[in-house]
Amino acid sequence: MRDVMKADLEALLAIEEDLFQSEAWSKDVFESEFALLGVSRVYKVLENEGEIVGYFGLAIIDGVVDITTIAVTSHHQRHGLGTMMMNEILEISKQRGAQKIMLEVKPENLAAITLYQKFGFEVIGLRRNYYGPSKDALTMQRLVTHE
Repeated sequence: MRDVMKADLEALLAIEEDLFQSEAWSKDVFESEFALLGVSRVYKVLENEGEIVGYFGLAIIDGVVDITTIAVTSHHQRHGLGTMMMNEILEISKQRGAQKIMLEVKPENLAAITLYQKFGFEVIGLRRNYYGPSKDALTMQRLVTHE
């Protein structure tokens, strides 16, 4: 796992298109997020034999970590990579002194919801039309313990 680099953009766009189709982030969205790296954003990629197989992005503002995106290529899903990235997210959250971590997820994405619940996330609300007309999102939250 390593910090994202601008050279990773094309690989991230390809993964987005494959996984999220019409809801994929655009080049402009990634570039605007990358412009905030080191300020309020953290983006990491997960590589396997030189190929990017997963990534996540965090917005960190006022003690709250928002998981803006998290993805594993379809070919590499169900191999523990999501767990690996979630562990890294928890570590970053602790290092940054965050009080809570939040995210949005599609209600039908049961694999992701199960992963988040495994890490102590709970559903705290519903965001109507978050992903577009009639495409709601569950808002989930987890408090960060500093031991």
